[in-house]
Amino acid sequence: MGTLLRESATLEFKREISKSFCTTVVAFANSDGGRILVGVSDGGTPLGVENPDVVMLQASHAIADSICPEILPFVSINTLEIEGKPVVEVIVEEGDRKPYCLANKGFSPAGVYLRKGSGNTPASVDAIRSMIRTNDGDVFENRRSENQQITFNAAQAFFSDANVSCTRENLKTLHAIGLDGYCTNLGLLLSDECPFSIKCAVYDDEDGLDYHDRREFTGSVFSQMQDALSFLELNNTLHASFEGLRRNDSHAVPPRAMREALLNAVMHKDYDYNAPIIINVFANRIEFISTGGLAQGLTEGDIMAGVSATRNPRLAAVLLRLNMAEGYGMGIRIMKKLYKGTGLAPQFKINPGSFVTVLPKIGTEPPSVNTSIAEASQSSDHDLNPHWSDCPPLADTTNEQAITTFSNMPAFRPAPNRKRYEYAVIEFAEEHGEVRRADVERMLGISRDAALALVEGLVMQGALMKQGKSRNTHYVPVEASH
Repeated sequence: MGTLLRESATLEFKREISKSFCTTVVAFANSDGGRILVGVSDGGTPLGVENPDVVMLQASHAIADSICPEILPFVSINTLEIEGKPVVEVIVEEGDRKPYCLANKGFSPAGVYLRKGSGNTPASVDAIRSMIRTNDGDVFENRRSENQQITFNAAQAFFSDANVSCTRENLKTLHAIGLDGYCTNLGLLLSDECPFSIKCAVYDDEDGLDYHDRREFTGSVFSQMQDALSFLELNNTLHASFEGLRRNDSHAVPPRAMREALLNAVMHKDYDYNAPIIINVFANRIEFISTGGLAQGLTEGDIMAGVSATRNPRLAAVLLRLNMAEGYGMGIRIMKKLYKGTGLAPQFKINPGSFVTVLPKIGTEPPSVNTSIAEASQSSDHDLNPHWSDCPPLADTTNEQAITTFSNMPAFRPAPNRKRYEYAVIEFAEEHGEVRRADVERMLGISRDAALALVEGLVMQGALMKQGKSRNTHYVPVEASH
């Protein structure tokens, strides 16, 4: 009995359709293509197959059911005879939608293989990303997400609030899901599994040496923005001015300016770098730092004039569709207008790899941009803000707890107006026996989310205890609960 040539980079033998059959198809499709001969021993001896038609059908079904994206258009299945033995030949061409993967493993080293010599080798994470970039383009939000096991629970709530459908078809229209049915990186940003985060820190001084609170917000980019804005609202100190004998209290930083700065950081961030958006609240300013300088072709003068070329236009389009943003190129002009007549102005530091927005606090000395922070580029979160480098490890985040706290922090010291808010809430609860989120909204004139963050913060501090569920949720003083 004769033998064939040995297995090679483009040839493999299989006795039958086994589990490793699809792995080889994936490896050939991700490499230079190749042939699989079914009915041949590993050593190259023709053994034949009992029923070629059945084996051809098995091969076709295995490829269709176990490999994605669809590769069958690049596969031909034939029968031939070798030394009088019927053999099934599966010819796999190099695919044009790399990476191809085992459907139950996804775009991971366990699911994506390359052909190396006469064997199949798991592709590295970098190799997978390179294939995605090569085939889907350089724009992050347009590329297929490496994680396809994602959910849109938080997004569905935000879509519902804006009376926008969050069906699979509408997500395709918004490009969160591609025409091929695979979730894009835009979909990943909107999903509950979004791998990026927003980190906030509050300091008592102007240099970032004396902190009293740090939080990390995770989950869908919608949830992150909402939670970060609520946190900023609670830590936005009050500024007093006088007209005759009348005292007028106003926020040290215009709330809308904070919102615009946050939106700007989210929409223009370079998500190819796995660094968080950093927000630092200092005694005299609030800084927003995100990776990514100007979009190609723009100058600093263009940006100040309102010329817009967002790095993530489809993300911006979703935010516009949900009425979270007002229009392209409006953010900086709005921030500048809000400071008109205050003697202060927002500052912007643009670097090749980062964009820093500085919102000064009214009633303080004008800040200067912290160059050591602003010049950070294409780096880790520790590089973006050196004050995070000695931060205790993050606690685990659960679905019920959107805010990640730090267990080894010094004792919590609220910002001035937050302290006043907390005292007012506790006093109300003691006087009435309980307090509800709606009570806090009316009493303090703050948003629903900020009110919820405030009472939940008091629960975490041990000042209040949460009772009831859904509409019956209320908070009672700890002493009254015993």
